[in-house]
Amino acid sequence: MPEHNQPLEPTPFEPARPQPGSQRTAHHAASTSRLSGAWLPAALGLLIGAALLVFFWLPDNVPAGAAGASAPASEEQQAVAKSKASATPATTAPAAAVPEQSPWADAQQARLRLAAQDILADLIDLQFALEEQGVEQWAPDAFAAAAELATKGDGFYRAQQYTEASERYQQGLQILRETSESIPQRIDALVQGANTAIDGADLPRATDAVTLLAVIDPDNSALTDLQARLATLPALIAALGKARQHEEQGELTAAANALEQAVALDPLHRGAAQALDRVNANITERDFQNAMSRGYGKLGSGEHDAAIAAFEAARALKPGSAEAASAITEAQSLRSANQLITLKDRGLAHESQEQWPQAVAVYETALAIDGSILFAREGLERSTGRAAIARQFSEIMADPDRLTNTVIAEQARAFLRHSEGITPRGPVLQAQISDLNELLQRYSTPVSVTVNSDGQTDIVIYKVGKLGSFERRTLKLRPGAYTAVGSRLGYRDVRKSFRVSHTEPESSVTVICTEPI
Repeated sequence: MPEHNQPLEPTPFEPARPQPGSQRTAHHAASTSRLSGAWLPAALGLLIGAALLVFFWLPDNVPAGAAGASAPASEEQQAVAKSKASATPATTAPAAAVPEQSPWADAQQARLRLAAQDILADLIDLQFALEEQGVEQWAPDAFAAAAELATKGDGFYRAQQYTEASERYQQGLQILRETSESIPQRIDALVQGANTAIDGADLPRATDAVTLLAVIDPDNSALTDLQARLATLPALIAALGKARQHEEQGELTAAANALEQAVALDPLHRGAAQALDRVNANITERDFQNAMSRGYGKLGSGEHDAAIAAFEAARALKPGSAEAASAITEAQSLRSANQLITLKDRGLAHESQEQWPQAVAVYETALAIDGSILFAREGLERSTGRAAIARQFSEIMADPDRLTNTVIAEQARAFLRHSEGITPRGPVLQAQISDLNELLQRYSTPVSVTVNSDGQTDIVIYKVGKLGSFERRTLKLRPGAYTAVGSRLGYRDVRKSFRVSHTEPESSVTVICTEPI
C-alpha cells in the first residue's frame, strides 16, 4: 500500500477492449480500477491535513529554540517536499532552484487534484456500466469522443493542471451521461424498429435490432416476443412468398391457405393479417359475383325460387349489398306475378267445376301475395257464398236422420228454397238441390211401424212421446232412427233402438220388461 506522502497519479481512461476468452480478465481489471479509486481520496485527505498542520499548528506549538537551522524537518514538511519533488519532471532544474510554494497553495492544489479524481471516478464508473451494455456497438462515436477527452484530461493531470484536467473529465463524463440517458429512447427505437422490420419481412434489419436490444437491455419485456417473432420470420417470409405466387396465378383459395399459415406463425404480423383480409375479400367478391350470375341465369329460365336462393346466397356473402337486395326484389316480383297468373287460372277452373272451397283457398293465397289484386278479391267474394252453400248441402246429406226432427226438416226446406233461387246454377248445384228435395220427401213421408208388448210394460219412444202399456199398436213414423224404452214395476227397464226406412213400408219392434229386479 502506498505511503501517505507518496504523490498520486490519475487513473487512465482506457476503453475496454474485449477479446475472445478475456471476459474474466476484463472483469478483474474493472474491479482493480474501482479499488484504486477507493484509496485515492483517503491519501489526499491525509496530505491536506499534514499541510494544514504545518501552516497553522506548528508555529504556535514549537519552541523558538527548536526553530533553528539544525532542527530536523517534520513529517508533514517532508511529505510536502517529497510531493513537490515527485511532481517535478526529471528534466527540470535541481530542487534548490525551484521556488518554494506555500502550504496554502499546496492545499489548493490537493483540492483541485481531489476534485479531478472524483470526476474521473464517476467517469470510469459510467464507462464500465456502458461497456456492460455494449456501448461500443450502439454509440461508438460518442464513446470514442469521451475516451479522447479523458485522455486529454490525463495529460493535464500529469502536468498538475488539475483545473484543465477536471474540465476534460467533466466533458467526457457529460458525453457518457447523455449517452446513458439516451438508452430508454434507443430501446424504444430498437423495439419499434424490430417490429417494423419483422412486419416488413426484413430479416437482416430485424436480426440486428433484436440482437442489439438483447445487448442493451436483456431483461426488456418485449425482447421475448421479438425473439419469438424473429425465429418464425424465415418460415413466415416463405409462406408470404407462396401466397403471393398463388394470388398472381388467380389461385385465391390456395393463397388464403398460405396466408393463414403465415398468420398462425406470427399473429402479430400486420402484413400477413392485412394480406389475408385482402385475399378473403377478393374470394368473397368472386363468390358474390358467381352467385349473382347464377341467380340471373335461373331468373331468365323462369326458375324463380332457384334465382331467389342464389341471390340470397350472394346477400349472405355481402349483407349490405344493394345489388343483391335489388335482385331479390326483382325475382320475388316476377315470382309473385307468375304465381298470381297461375292462381287466377286455377281459381277460375275451380269455379267452373263448382269446387267452391278449393276456389276460396286459391283466392286467399293470391291475396296473401298481393292484397290489392282485383281478380282475387272478386273471386273470393263469389266463391265464399257458394262454398258455404256447398258445405251446408254436405252436412245435411251426411246425416239425413236429423231430418226426422221437424225443426231441422223445416230449416232444410228453407235452405232448399234459397238454393233453388241461385243463378247461374251449375250441374253440381242442380244435383245437390235434387238430392235434398228427394231426401226431404222421403223423410217427410210416414212409414207404418207395429209396436208389440205385454200390456204391462209402459212404453216411451223418443221423438214420438209416451205411449203407455198395450199389447200391440201401429204407429206412423217418419224414416229415421228411434229409441223405445219400456219400464215395469219390479223389473229392469228395457231399451230398444230401431230404424224406420222408407224402403220398408211396414216394420215392427217388441218392447217387454222380462228381467225381475
